[in-house]
Order: sequence, then structure tokens, then C-alpha cells
Amino acid sequence: MHASIIHHSALSCILPCPAESGLIPSSNPFREKKSENARLYFTDTGLSAEGCKFATMKVHTTNYQDIFIRLAEDCPAAAGEIPPERKKGETAAMIQFEMISKHPYRYTSDDVLFQVYAEKNDLTEEELPAAREQFFSKGQPCFRASPLPKRYGWGVHSNQDEKVALYGCETPEYQQLSAGRDPVSGRKVNVYRAMRSSR
Repeated sequence: MHASIIHHSALSCILPCPAESGLIPSSNPFREKKSENARLYFTDTGLSAEGCKFATMKVHTTNYQDIFIRLAEDCPAAAGEIPPERKKGETAAMIQFEMISKHPYRYTSDDVLFQVYAEKNDLTEEELPAAREQFFSKGQPCFRASPLPKRYGWGVHSNQDEKVALYGCETPEYQQLSAGRDPVSGRKVNVYRAMRSSR
């Protein structure tokens, strides 16, 4: 099944460290933690540039500013596709797609990836803060390893606030981002390929 563009939106991540690459995380390292009853989303976004060196020792992140993850070279999709449902429950691809497509540029990469972990492990709202801290105490796969750009034809854009959105590979916006330019703000973006499924 093909889906139209979402306009507003395992391997270790090998994107460069924000401090090393010049992709500086957001300036507020202590943003408010909050949850929503619907899916128990738990957000804790951003690290300051000043805190980045300390954070790389104890807290890892997949958040970046102004990057675009385009399709893997071996992605079979010719347009953005909605990930199929499975009898055993929602897949990681379904959770990621639903969260980002319904709330473009609202959540960070960390928020989305942790939500997958939380749902797969049936965490309660009370367990989320400690579980998130533990989850990011070690490096996690970033969206280069996500099935959305690897299999289902979605490019993943992280904006200047580190919030993510999806763009189908058939869209003009996808082409502009792939060329290194944010079609909305005009800002320069760094472009990376999603990881190949086959070696």
C-alpha cells in the first residue's frame, strides 16, 4: 500500500558525534519530561553543546540537527509505504511510522526509538524515567537502521530543533532534502544513506 507524503513529517549508529561533526544538539539539556496517556510517550530531548563531552561518557543520543536520512541503496520501495500490520502486534516500523506521521516535527529520534522499546517491553508510566535513562546509558541504533528508510520508502528529516518528520521518496521535498537543502527553512542539511539490508 502506498501512502501520500507526510508533509510535516541491529547496528550501532555510525553518524559522527554531534560535537565532532558540527551538528550541535539543542541548547537546553534539561527539557521537561512528560507523558501522554495514549501511548505513554516520554520525551527528554536534547543535550547542550557544553554538556556533549560529558554526555558521550554516560548518556548516548541519536538526536541530530539538520540531517536527512535518505533511502538505503537496496530499498525496494518506489514511494512511501505504510508498514503492514502483523498478527503478533505492532512492529517497530509501525510504531515509528504512526508516531512520526501523526505528529511531524514533534518528537526527536530518541523519543521515537525509546517508545518502540517501551511498547515492546510493556513498560508502565512509572517505569519510563528509569528505563529511559538505562536505555540510553549505551549506544542505540539510529534511524539509519530503521525499516522506514531501509524498506518502506521514507526519508527521515531531523530539523534544527532535532525533531523528526517523514517524506516519501516520490515527493519533491524528498528530492530537495536529498540535495542537502531544507525545503521549508532553506537551511543546509547533512545527508546520509540508510544502512543496506543486504551485505
